[in-house]
Amino acid sequence: MAVNFPTGMTDDGKAFVRHWLDLRVGTELIARSTAFLDKPYPKLQPYVSFNDLDDAGNNIVTLFGTGLVASWGSDITGMSVSKDFPLEVVKVYEVILRACASQPCGIWEVSRFATSTGRVVTKEITTLPLTVKRPGTIRIARLHRTLQRIDDIEHVTGLLQPMVREWFDVGAGTPPPIGSAKPVATSLNG
Repeated sequence: MAVNFPTGMTDDGKAFVRHWLDLRVGTELIARSTAFLDKPYPKLQPYVSFNDLDDAGNNIVTLFGTGLVASWGSDITGMSVSKDFPLEVVKVYEVILRACASQPCGIWEVSRFATSTGRVVTKEITTLPLTVKRPGTIRIARLHRTLQRIDDIEHVTGLLQPMVREWFDVGAGTPPPIGSAKPVATSLNG
């Protein structure tokens, strides 16, 4: 299947999408979580996270790659990101992650993040749904790529502003436009 990648998506983002597409079985529209774990893309896997969204809207990080742990300075596996973000941000993510899984489609984001040294870095985040056997749970896989170098003594400390957020088609169309992102400052590190 040919994907119409968003303008500006990096080669890593495209490779992540192609890998996800290759993991789909038969006519399935969504790759299986087990296949994704059994056949990782070695170059990108350290920068992959899984988030599970349950019926109550809890957004739990179930996998946080080693490259993400290094760039954030902590491992947030098992943590609920729902409690670390303002309610309006949590609700926006809940709506778009549910749409991503039900359509199914991809989400491409470019956002500004603060670092522990006061710098602002830009990250590309590519989001795709995964199937999971737990009823009532939506799982998404996300590739996080920082577009500038982060020094060893520097860590990402929080989201400053989503700049671009758009759907892309992976075989089942896309929902209506996501809309404009509102500036928001958040932190996962307290």
